[in-house]
Amino acid sequence: MADLSITAANVLPSSNANLTIAPAGVAITAGQACYIDASGNAQLSDSNGVSPANTITGIALQNVGAGQRVQLAQSDPVFAFGASVASGSRVYLSNTPGGLTITSADLASGSVAIVVGVAPRDRRQRNNHESLAGRRRRDLMQ
Repeated sequence: MADLSITAANVLPSSNANLTIAPAGVAITAGQACYIDASGNAQLSDSNGVSPANTITGIALQNVGAGQRVQLAQSDPVFAFGASVASGSRVYLSNTPGGLTITSADLASGSVAIVVGVAPRDRRQRNNHESLAGRRRRDLMQ
């Protein structure tokens, strides 16, 4: 299965979201997974990238160009990723920079499997990657 098709306008944090702001090192679209580099800039996360690119700090909440400030949702008990995801599905960081997928089999050999969230019954995703931010995690399916 391909990366999730995210509608930027439907990427919505709840009032309980933990947010952070950073300057964008590249153009970023709402719904893309990002990490903060050594210079403090938000960059696109990539599960088969070299550390720290294969980590995640948060999900972008708006579209920005390089150099503009971007707001990232770091954790949120009920977060709308902006894509249709079946209840109970795990959402993973994908091999596409900034992308998300629901199929761990989509990850290339050598990729780091990072669960970004799990879709609860109301189709808003439980975005609980705060504890995973900055960590390389393998085999989170167990």
